Amino acid sequence: MQRAKSSSSLASGSGTNNNSKGPTSTVFSNSKYKETPELKTSKNVLYWRIAFLLFLCCTAAALGYGAYWFMRDAEDRLAQERFDSVTERALAVAQLVIEEKKKATDALALMVGSANPKASAWPNVYLDGYQEIATSLRIITKGSLSFCPLVVPGGEEQASFEEFAYDLYQNVLELKEGAGESEFGQGIFQFGRGEFGNDTWPDYRFHITSGWTFHGSQQEILTPFLQSDFGYHSVLMLNTHYEPFRARAQDTSIVCSEQRMEAQDYRECGTITDLLWSPTAAKDVEDGPAGIMMVPTYPSLDNLTLTGFIVGKQLWSDLLEHAFETGVTGLDVVIRTDTNTEGFTYSVTDGLAAFKSNGTVVDSDPEFLASRHINPKYFADNTAQYFMDIYSTDEFMDQYRTNNPRAACIGAVAIVFGTSLLFFLYDYFVRKEFHDKKNLLDAKRQFVRFISHEVRTPLNTVCMGLALLKQEFNHFLEHGSSSSTATEGEQTASNKTTEFGSKVREWMDLSDQVGQNASASVAVLSDLLHYDKIQTGTLTLELSTIPIFHAMEKIVNEFKIAAREAGINLYLDLSALPSKSNEGPKKDTSPSSLSEGLRAAIVVGDSVRLVQVFRNLLSNGLKFSKDGGDLIIRARETHTSKSYKEKEFMINKDEPISLCQRSVLVIDVVDQGVGMTREQVKTVFVDGTQFNANQFQAGGGSGLGLSIARGIAKEHNGTLTCHSEGMGKGSTFTLTLPLYNPANATSM
Repeated sequence: MQRAKSSSSLASGSGTNNNSKGPTSTVFSNSKYKETPELKTSKNVLYWRIAFLLFLCCTAAALGYGAYWFMRDAEDRLAQERFDSVTERALAVAQLVIEEKKKATDALALMVGSANPKASAWPNVYLDGYQEIATSLRIITKGSLSFCPLVVPGGEEQASFEEFAYDLYQNVLELKEGAGESEFGQGIFQFGRGEFGNDTWPDYRFHITSGWTFHGSQQEILTPFLQSDFGYHSVLMLNTHYEPFRARAQDTSIVCSEQRMEAQDYRECGTITDLLWSPTAAKDVEDGPAGIMMVPTYPSLDNLTLTGFIVGKQLWSDLLEHAFETGVTGLDVVIRTDTNTEGFTYSVTDGLAAFKSNGTVVDSDPEFLASRHINPKYFADNTAQYFMDIYSTDEFMDQYRTNNPRAACIGAVAIVFGTSLLFFLYDYFVRKEFHDKKNLLDAKRQFVRFISHEVRTPLNTVCMGLALLKQEFNHFLEHGSSSSTATEGEQTASNKTTEFGSKVREWMDLSDQVGQNASASVAVLSDLLHYDKIQTGTLTLELSTIPIFHAMEKIVNEFKIAAREAGINLYLDLSALPSKSNEGPKKDTSPSSLSEGLRAAIVVGDSVRLVQVFRNLLSNGLKFSKDGGDLIIRARETHTSKSYKEKEFMINKDEPISLCQRSVLVIDVVDQGVGMTREQVKTVFVDGTQFNANQFQAGGGSGLGLSIARGIAKEHNGTLTCHSEGMGKGSTFTLTLPLYNPANATSM
């Protein structure tokens, strides 16, 4: 009875509070956490804020002035970017249109040459279906396409050609009566009064029988208009070489073709006339400035011999038709050549280019100008060189000039003061919110500390009381049974005692479960307290020199009984470390087998905290290992390339010591347990992480153990990492710590 009394006395007397309600009646005072008055701004901060406000006021005028010019410059840059975009597109489209028109004309010339492959058959040749083919190409060229063979004037060739041409018109093409005929009759004609001015006909035409031209061309040739994309045309049989612009283009092509034949190459000999005003019979194209393309034809079997021309009209209005997108207004476009520098001017309104004037008629001081050489690679070198210039007008600039600069200038001061007000309001509320959150965080931490201290104490008392109660139960079971010579009455009492003993055993089992859960609760509260200290940076280390290998051996020995009960083989593997003999230490051997210098090596740290780390790793290894598996604690040394310097430490709170690091100690805790996935390895040190807690941990633990262990390792200038090959392949936790030589020892 005396033991029971002492147990009762201990249970009633434990705890930090002695009032009638017991430990649970302790009141948590929140007087420290009442909302404090707003902190007054320090003088320095106040002065800086006043200086900042004055600075904002002083810069308001400069900002307004700068805003005006900034906005104006932004508008000009926007106009410039828009102008560059529009003109780049227009110039590119113009160049592309010329290229496509030239290709279409080249294709027709190639077809004529293929249809009449022998040069000897020329000029008495034609292309069957020419009107249909040329008409289909007009969707690209827009202008007319004419076939003009090259004829030697006078003599049999001209007479033979003229007879061939009229037979073609009347019997093959079946054009209307009188096709290609003039007042003087049938034959190749030019406009005028003849070579000597004595041929006068009502239609102002005369029969040309020589290569004479009034502009004095050196090429004595005729290039009669034989076939047209319209079929019948009023000027069939006109010698196109009579007009000076066309003649110069044809002469350039002839000279180029002669050089082509001499060099036996295939250079481009197409030409284009200088700018001229040209009427057109096309219904969808207006009269206007044009250039006439002269594309030479070569028979396919004699492709170096010039035999004629495909004459294509390039109307520049067509070139500009799709150059500008809808909405583009206020631009002047000048088409000019290297010889006709004045050219012709078009104005652009809502994306449409309309003829404006002969010559360059633009604003006297245009803001922007873009120019491009638009036919550099499609014709012979000596042909007319075309340029396209695009000028901005005041109308274009007005689209981008607004009152925004003025508004920006006026609003600058208001913006500055408004921003200043918002800044100070924001600063006020941020400081207030920060202060409130800080108070709340402090209250939470104080609450955690209070719970950890005030709740853990009665739980410890419960554990102690349960331990004493268990001792009383054991004492009763050992001494409460009767002897074998008891009387019948005594035997009956003994039976009752035995029955009571079985009840006592059940109570013992129940007290064991209660004690285990109470111990688990104490461990969780301890984890919370340690976690809070690590997070707030208030964890205090009581440094001392630790003979690390002996400490490891001691901890492993402590866990061997638990490992044996769990059916797990626990080893301390020092085989990777230098030993006394040539052979390295074997698994599960004493550190005494290590070399003398290594055996004396120490770790500087808090022994309690480091033991906590080792215990956490070993308990986790036992918890997650499989029955019959191995749990190996393996130690090894690594050396970094940098040289180690002496470090100063304050051990036992007031003893300074200088130590030189010898290496880094690497400790691997290797289990053959359930293992982890890659995702689990990434989160294993995250606060509160637990994997399959109900299956492997019976729902216990706070999930903070590894996080706390890692924090302690960092406080000791070490690391704690994890690695696993996957589920079912075990896990390896690696702890690294600086290893030092003892005081007054050299590195070994």
